[in-house]
Amino acid sequence: MAKLANFALFQAGWFLAVILQTPWALLWATLFIALHIRFYSRIEAWQPLLLISAVGFTIDLLWQWSGIIHFDGPGLYMPYWLMALWLIFPLTLQHSLSWLTGRPLVQSFFGVLGGGGSYWAGTRLGAATTDTLGISLVALTWALWLPLFYYLLDWQKQRLRIAPDTSNR
Repeated sequence: MAKLANFALFQAGWFLAVILQTPWALLWATLFIALHIRFYSRIEAWQPLLLISAVGFTIDLLWQWSGIIHFDGPGLYMPYWLMALWLIFPLTLQHSLSWLTGRPLVQSFFGVLGGGGSYWAGTRLGAATTDTLGISLVALTWALWLPLFYYLLDWQKQRLRIAPDTSNR
């Protein structure tokens, strides 16, 4: 049930952020994070997620600054709604997307479909603009980004010696 709730809350946040493109998306991210703190996560598990958010911010800043993709909406360096997504996306890695753990080839495949598909859907909903080459590059690089995120998650857990969460909350 927790994985389904994680999936549903993330999807709701994604649609709210992408369709509305307002700074209020940060409020949704705050609520999503608060729910995770309360029901799903241990405090020591947060450091790896912050690293993944920072890498995600950097990736999208590079896309924007390179001109390959332009994200619409108000913000500082990047739209607030996109910041909100990078705050909540890492919370899916250990919950609704936990089935990808330890499966780098599946992570790559899902990165292209899920990651690239999210950017494509965002362009279709008017949150970003790019051309066919741009969306193809974004999708193909997600074949690298998603496995990198799982690697960073595992590396940080080992470095911090965080035991797997077996509470199944």
